[in-house]
Amino acid sequence: MNLRLSGKRYPLALSLRGKRCLIVGFGSVGRRKLTRLLGLGESGPCEILIFDPLLQNPRDDELLQKPGVIFQAKSVSASDLTVHLVFACTGSREENARIAGMCADRGILCNCASEPWLGDVSLPALVECPPLTVALSTEGASPAFAKKWRKELELWAKKKQPVLKLMAALRPHILALGNPQAENKKLFSALAEGPLEEMLAAAEWQKALDYLTATLPETLQPHLAPLFLSLSQAETTQI
Repeated sequence: MNLRLSGKRYPLALSLRGKRCLIVGFGSVGRRKLTRLLGLGESGPCEILIFDPLLQNPRDDELLQKPGVIFQAKSVSASDLTVHLVFACTGSREENARIAGMCADRGILCNCASEPWLGDVSLPALVECPPLTVALSTEGASPAFAKKWRKELELWAKKKQPVLKLMAALRPHILALGNPQAENKKLFSALAEGPLEEMLAAAEWQKALDYLTATLPETLQPHLAPLFLSLSQAETTQI
């Protein structure tokens, strides 16, 4: 059995669009995994298999009736591992280790809930303030501190949200000018280093609009007022 070893891991964001996933064990942990996968919407897996031989009344579970979710009251065997990602989250540490071992032998990505070091996928705590996503991991050193810092990161990320929303809308207009890449890079760097972020975090819309009007090429100025109106209305609605 070729089990993974603990150690430093390479952080990445994985696209599951069109992939097949398997969740083994549908207790509280398995439910959280499924809810998270379903939350990806059209960007998520095309099929999510759920295996749990002990689950009672699966037909009464609304989560299991979602499109693309297939439940089977069985344990996992090697022939079932025709998926891209496996979540081993049964109530048995031995069973989770067995699943992780089978995945390792077949080169299949696995997240092992009870012993994360046995799999090769660990799931960090996430803070989401679209379009910003922040991942936090202590590599198991202290889940308590990870929980505390996640709350701090939520406050930090919320302050970054307005400027990122603006840049997401503004960037295509800047790129459409067809200027050289070096010129665009210089402009984006100037915006990042300037006072724009602080102005938007403080909801100083007019100051930010005046700053961009003075900073950006004249051909972009007709786009600024509508962008700011949309952004300010969206932020006001959230408060």
